[in-house]
Amino acid sequence: MPTFRDKSEIPSYFNGTARLQPVYDEYLDPKMYKMLTEGNQKYYKELADTIGNLYESIIPSTIQTQNINVLINLIKLFLSKITVSPDSFNGCTISHIQPIGSFAYGTLRSVSCIADMAVVLKTLPTQESILLLAKAITADVTTKGQVECNFQLWEFGFVLKSNDVCVRIFIGTIPSNLNLLNPTMHYDLRILNKTDLFIKSSKWFEQNCTNPLLVALVTGPLICIHPNEEQSGDVVAADEDIGEEVTGSSGEMSNEEKILEYAEAGETEKIDTRIRDAEEAKERTMTVLRREVEWVINGLDPRCILAAAKKK
Repeated sequence: MPTFRDKSEIPSYFNGTARLQPVYDEYLDPKMYKMLTEGNQKYYKELADTIGNLYESIIPSTIQTQNINVLINLIKLFLSKITVSPDSFNGCTISHIQPIGSFAYGTLRSVSCIADMAVVLKTLPTQESILLLAKAITADVTTKGQVECNFQLWEFGFVLKSNDVCVRIFIGTIPSNLNLLNPTMHYDLRILNKTDLFIKSSKWFEQNCTNPLLVALVTGPLICIHPNEEQSGDVVAADEDIGEEVTGSSGEMSNEEKILEYAEAGETEKIDTRIRDAEEAKERTMTVLRREVEWVINGLDPRCILAAAKKK
């Protein structure tokens, strides 16, 4: 620190009266911001129009939205009635219902206007009881709702079709029934566990994704978990024929099938490796989701999130 012989030689910034001046930033100047917006006004308008047209092209049309909402409301009304009054339906007893999939996330597309709903039973799920439930819903929707509706059974439950939309019902059961299942009479344990996984994913989405920016971040990984028309397995193709089932589009064995194959061959080391790899992959996915959720909750710029997503 310099020394001064006379107080008059001390500069003003040493006597405590001076104040630090902020650094001038041209991007914080209102005049500069006005020049930037005016110069690129045409570009921003074209970009906004392009995004708007793209959004309108991928979302369901007004008629599709109306049809899917009418069908969903009629199904919910009937299921709620037999849930509250179990004596009104003898086929099965319902614990609760839960919307899942893209309909629950608000990400329906025009090419696949399919709404998914999980129905959790208090009773053991059998093919006969599910068939009675499908027939009862179809009859109620057709008579009381005056909507043409038919059903078709599939691996996870049944599909209700009306006009150009459909609702897929995923069957589940309460945890206490899982140990009482008979493979020859009841639904497969693998199917019931997947339905439970879809319900947990939907509930997690409802609790954590109140910010609209999280929809684009979380929907991608959840679609990979949830069966849709693009995924392999027994699914319903909605773009061409809703009633036609497409089985095994990829031809690859699932993780459970490979583990069963290793068990039959007695290769225990490969089973341990397969299980460990699956757990590590799941943990990596959840770590990425937690980090991205924290970014948005902490108020970070969405451009940082998009840049990080591109790097991955």
